[in-house]
Amino acid sequence: PVMGPDGLQSKLSLHIGKTPYYIFVDMEENKVKSWNIVENPAADLDRKRGVKTAEYLEEQGVNVVIVKDIGEGPFHKFHDSFIRILGIPDDVEDVETLIGMMPGLSVISSPTE
Repeated sequence: PVMGPDGLQSKLSLHIGKTPYYIFVDMEENKVKSWNIVENPAADLDRKRGVKTAEYLEEQGVNVVIVKDIGEGPFHKFHDSFIRILGIPDDVEDVETLIGMMPGLSVISSPTE
């Protein structure tokens, strides 16, 4: 989840369901092959934003999500779909920095919200 369409310099968003954009990053051997930013189709929903977001990301073929916090609904949807959930460290603010830390990111094994 990112705040704006600024490529790898995009600022990270703390809210997976409320975020205005997502960046999809295709990586190979810990290097960026390509990336694409899309608007969050669930951002304006009143309810179930997180679950709808999880469904959307699954439909897009995502196999890893990186989040700061995650609620029960999206956590279980990702978990049931075998999508790995990794945590954003406290001091990371942009995509490029986060990608540089990829091999060492912690797995989130339960909902955090």
